[in-house]
Amino acid sequence: MKRILRLLLAFVLVVGLAACGTAPGAESDSGSDAADVPMQYMSADEMNSVLGQDGYTVIDLRKVADYEAAHIPFAVNADLDAAVNGDTAAGEEAMKAVTQGMDDTLILVCYSGKRYAQAGTNALSAIGYDMTKVYTLEGGMQQWTEDYPDILATGGQDSSSSTRNAANVVGERTVYVAPEWLNSALNGNEKGYENVTVICAAYPEGAAEYADYAQGHIPGALYASNMEVEDATGSQEGAYNLLPAEEVRDNLLAHGIAADSKVVLYGPDVAGVARQAYAYIWCGVKDVKILNGGLDAWTGAGYELETKANTGSAATDFGVAVPAHPEYWVSMKDALNRLSNDENFKLVSIRAEAEWLGETSGYGYMDKAGEPEGAVWGRGSQSSADVADFLNADGTVMDLEGIMTVWEGCDFTLDNHLSFYCGTGWRAAVPFLVLYENGYDDISIYDGGWYEWIMHDENPVQVGDPAEAGCVHTTVGELRTGMAA
Repeated sequence: MKRILRLLLAFVLVVGLAACGTAPGAESDSGSDAADVPMQYMSADEMNSVLGQDGYTVIDLRKVADYEAAHIPFAVNADLDAAVNGDTAAGEEAMKAVTQGMDDTLILVCYSGKRYAQAGTNALSAIGYDMTKVYTLEGGMQQWTEDYPDILATGGQDSSSSTRNAANVVGERTVYVAPEWLNSALNGNEKGYENVTVICAAYPEGAAEYADYAQGHIPGALYASNMEVEDATGSQEGAYNLLPAEEVRDNLLAHGIAADSKVVLYGPDVAGVARQAYAYIWCGVKDVKILNGGLDAWTGAGYELETKANTGSAATDFGVAVPAHPEYWVSMKDALNRLSNDENFKLVSIRAEAEWLGETSGYGYMDKAGEPEGAVWGRGSQSSADVADFLNADGTVMDLEGIMTVWEGCDFTLDNHLSFYCGTGWRAAVPFLVLYENGYDDISIYDGGWYEWIMHDENPVQVGDPAEAGCVHTTVGELRTGMAA
């Protein structure tokens, strides 16, 4: 997937091999099918679940012009018009160029999943590709554009790279977007995103209490407090967990946000904005994005700010029952049960090393240190107030490939159910969202984190690295106090 240079070279070769044929968007009926190789199919939903993941390559077999007009993100083009019109050798050369050195599962895309896909299947079989790894998108681009009209890219070969922030590779599940894309959307130039709601999210209760909003914000941006999605008391009952879904829903409606709204968040705290986005998705907003790099990225790209306060027009119908995604939220009771009974469940600590080893709680209001018994470390932080290990040098959140380098050697894989946690849920939201935008659904956040865990004396804990002999296994009630930051 990441072999961009090879794909660029392949594109040049394929263009040279392309020949004139049928009209754009039409499947040709010409060419022999005497030796057609049987095809196996993948539905649009199945393809969307693996789109952009390592080990899968999407090959668009349509004419170059049609590919450049609109294609599925991450797809590489191999124009097979010549092969469909009888030049099988050209088809085989085109598929050799695209698949050289590759052993990925291939998903072939054409106009309707018929003639061009059959030509591609025949060519791959002829060059000896492992045909157990070759699928055709059922219904082709006709089906994809019907099911996923918002998940399309435009332009040439380079626009199909796995660079998450490419302005034209944005769909409903894309979370982190570039300022160039947001500016384009605000100017009405991104199909399906002509009515984006921009939210400045920070902790103060209202815009009047958050001075930075008054000093300058993205034009049209509303203000929404983090307290609109989580309990702000930190009490035994609340523990900074998410508010009841009905309260989150009503707070969203007050801003005019419903399940079908297009929302882009930004704010001063990377983890705080991620927390807000996670809560919106959990509640039921289908298309939630974050301006990667925040206001610094916006102004750094040369875009202006405004100072006038904005308010949304309240809505009354959210559109779906809440929470729409209860599977993304794990309670303390759930975490305890699954740690004991589900071998595939991994409770992943997104905390600093000193917190992980039990040297400090990381927080001034938590006086005991350690981790839930059975937890594994997912790194990510240098302190309780950052997600520094998950950030690029420019302050933007890493893509999945970058985060996987942080996770090298960790005691979990992407095949596990990963339930992230930290102190109170903010830092945990960052890796959750990166996996979410890459199509992973077997993920969650243990909302209560270490704070809720230490409110119950009977809870089992580990102090130290569980892989080391010196790790202490005890209970919350037996932990020493005085470990606050």
